[in-house]
Amino acid sequence: MTIIHSSDSPTFTPPGATITGLASPSRGSLELSVWKVRLGPGSTPEHTLDAEEIFAVLSGTALCRSGENQQMVQAGDTIIVAPGDRISFHVEKESHLEAICAMRVGAQATMVKGASVPFLPPWTV
Repeated sequence: MTIIHSSDSPTFTPPGATITGLASPSRGSLELSVWKVRLGPGSTPEHTLDAEEIFAVLSGTALCRSGENQQMVQAGDTIIVAPGDRISFHVEKESHLEAICAMRVGAQATMVKGASVPFLPPWTV
C-alpha cells in the first residue's frame, strides 16, 4: 500500500487551472493516474485523449463541450470522455469547477489547435 500525503502532491498551473497530482507512476500507481483540477473563469483549450478520461465534479459549474454536444455540469455529476472525443470546458465569470479526474497510465493528450503533437500530461506521469 502507498499513501500520498497532500503535502507531497505536486501542483501544476496551466493557464486557467490548478491541477494537483494525486496518483501516477512517479507516486506509486501502476495502472491509473488521478488528479484534482480546479478551473477558473474562462475556457480550456479543446483537446483529445487516446484513452477514456473520467471527471467526478466536486463543486462549481461549467459548460462541458464534446464535439457538438454541450451540457452544463455541476457538483455530483460524472463526465465520461471516450478516447478520441474532443473535450473543453467553459466556466462563467465568478464561478469555478473542481473535479477529481482519472485515466490510465500512459494516456496521451493532443491539443486540437496549435501543436498537435501527442504528449503525456505532466500530472499523469
